[in-house]
Amino acid sequence: NNRIGIQLYSLRRLMPEGDRQAVRRMFNWLGRAGYTEVEMAGYYGFTAKQIKPWIQDAGLRAASGHDGLNLDAPDGQWEAAYQKTLADAKFLGQSFTGVAWHPGPHTVERYKFLADRFNKAAAMAGRVGLQFFYHNHDFEFANKDEAGKPLYDILLGETDANLVKFELDLYW
Repeated sequence: NNRIGIQLYSLRRLMPEGDRQAVRRMFNWLGRAGYTEVEMAGYYGFTAKQIKPWIQDAGLRAASGHDGLNLDAPDGQWEAAYQKTLADAKFLGQSFTGVAWHPGPHTVERYKFLADRFNKAAAMAGRVGLQFFYHNHDFEFANKDEAGKPLYDILLGETDANLVKFELDLYW
């Protein structure tokens, strides 16, 4: 009941890439304003090791993150990079790791591929104690299959509900 969080992507213009002072100032402001948790949206040009004490010093906890996953790298190549992403998320103390965007195309075949990749990534996340999720936008609903069903339904139907969770973005 006393946990108030914010998705840091909302503040991206106030936390410019590589601007140490601005990033630290924003973390400190959030802590003073009563926030207790943040959902990461990258590291603003810094490493997880550099940014963790700034988060902690502000009295915040990185509960979750929209973390990097190269969806289009071939099997056998994306896993090593994603393992590093998961290690960073775990180091920050996150409980959740997610994918927040993908470049399309918005086709049935693409969404079946995404569902398969999400299942594999979620299994990797689970092995290090993180819960994987997908964060939607509008294009998953605006683009439809031949029967008129949103492509989002493919993600719901073809991912393992025990592994892949969904963070619904209902817009602001």
